[in-house]
Amino acid sequence: MGSYQCHLWNMVLLLLRTLPKEHRSRRLPYHQESMAQAKQDRIAACHITDSASKQAATSVALQGPAWLRSASISDGAHKWTEDLPFDGAGLFTAKTDGTVDNLQEMRKTQRTTSF
Repeated sequence: MGSYQCHLWNMVLLLLRTLPKEHRSRRLPYHQESMAQAKQDRIAACHITDSASKQAATSVALQGPAWLRSASISDGAHKWTEDLPFDGAGLFTAKTDGTVDNLQEMRKTQRTTSF
């Protein structure tokens, strides 16, 4: 919104330049103050967006460990899950599927051979 306000106030400046000098001198300080406020609004919007993105990234980063702590699985499964490949887009990537399939095959072999 701040960028759009800056654009609008720049358009108002073009109109102010067409006014007679006595009318322009009274309205120019109002324009300058409004431009300063619009710039501050734009800066605040950038900070808000930056904070929101950092908060979202933090919550995603904490979701996995929180789930692992609350899950009733063994310590070995905790460590194995933490070591799964994670590319940032999602936990279950092509590498993860291969790792899980390999582990499943090892467990099937273990059960059939009674180790």
